Amino acid sequence: MIVDNRSRRREELQKVRYSAEQWELLRNSISHRSVGELCKKHPNLLIFPHCLGDKREQFSKSTICSIIDDTISTGNLMGFIGVQDDATRAELSIRSRFHCDNDQDYFLHYMLQRVFHFNILNMPHSGGDNEALDFLLYLFPHHLKQAMRQGVFKQYRKREYNDANIRGAIDVARHLRYNTPFNGKIAYRTTEYCLDNPVTQLIRHTIEYIRTSPMAGNILRSDRDMQDAVRTIYDITPTYNANDRQRIINQNLRPAKHPFYTQYTMLQRLCLAILRHKKMSYSSSDNRVYGILFDGAWLWEEYLATILCERGFTHGVKGEGNGIKFLEDGSGAHQRFPDFYSLENGGIVLDAKYKNIDGGMGQREDQFQLIAYMHTLDSQRDNGIKGAKLGALIYPSAIKEMGNSWRLNGCGGTYAVIPVHIPSDSCWDDFRDRMDEHRDINLDAYIKE
Repeated sequence: MIVDNRSRRREELQKVRYSAEQWELLRNSISHRSVGELCKKHPNLLIFPHCLGDKREQFSKSTICSIIDDTISTGNLMGFIGVQDDATRAELSIRSRFHCDNDQDYFLHYMLQRVFHFNILNMPHSGGDNEALDFLLYLFPHHLKQAMRQGVFKQYRKREYNDANIRGAIDVARHLRYNTPFNGKIAYRTTEYCLDNPVTQLIRHTIEYIRTSPMAGNILRSDRDMQDAVRTIYDITPTYNANDRQRIINQNLRPAKHPFYTQYTMLQRLCLAILRHKKMSYSSSDNRVYGILFDGAWLWEEYLATILCERGFTHGVKGEGNGIKFLEDGSGAHQRFPDFYSLENGGIVLDAKYKNIDGGMGQREDQFQLIAYMHTLDSQRDNGIKGAKLGALIYPSAIKEMGNSWRLNGCGGTYAVIPVHIPSDSCWDDFRDRMDEHRDINLDAYIKE
């Protein structure tokens, strides 16, 4: 088990017990390798988010871990990763710094459930690659519903018919075999758009596989949209045969790329990862890296979005036209995208930070960025002042205390660091209840008039 080191105030290296062969395998396979390089070379390694907009290039250059001698240093990625070759296999579970003494990372599971709108009453107490499967199951409802919003995936398929309604090329050999003496039918081949295709069959096999999971009831009946999606997949796959699973998997090894059905590419990868989980973990094929990892900074920001967007905040995302104008030229060409901002109550700008800021003001770059956002946010023009009333760094903290705030010179406003308390309960039910209680973040308490 490795904790999330970069979230700490100082870099800390934690020793892990591996054999000499396992150390060498990890060092050669993933140490100092960029995320982009590993994902491109190893399709069985899933890292979320798979698209980060303007942050994608920076994220793809980051590394999962670095190994120096017999120590491993990790960054913001959390989850599970495994490496194996013909003779050796090594596994690495990367926890958040808020994991419990019983090695359960409730904080990671809680954020995943909130972000992907999925809730379970009893968290599975699995570990290692079994926990990786739990993560995959969390993601399935979200990606299935995203794909189904684009419509059911259609694909051209070759079909053979033998009837009187000829609408394709005649298959002479088959016609002579089936229709001699002539019985009024013609054997022919045609290509047609079909809903029952390898991609939809793969989704059907995944649904059937999930039904065997202890969480099946919650996953497949999580909400009405999920129930409708499952029912639709059942209706369009009448040729489903459980014995065809490996054949369907083989037909989906090539990504399904379509200019319209863009969401199905990620859903296809996710289904393959779920169905091939055991084979992926225990196969003895040459050098393979597999697993599922989540970017902690992205996950923390998306978790805060589930809280703040309900309170009227705008989640600034590049490409969605919800930034703030940086220049007074009247165009939106030069926009900036704070994590969260609101024009109400004098203007508030919040920057999500997945790092430990206890007792400090954040890094200098964080301060400058936030103050620039506050100044750019033209929320008090009527008062002759340009700026926001409050700008704050908001971060997870193990300490149950209020953060600090300071009055800014110049354009005024309040600069603050706001901790969100993460409890340390060893029981999932208690942890979830206390996290739910802390979702009401009191921003007014930090504003200095």
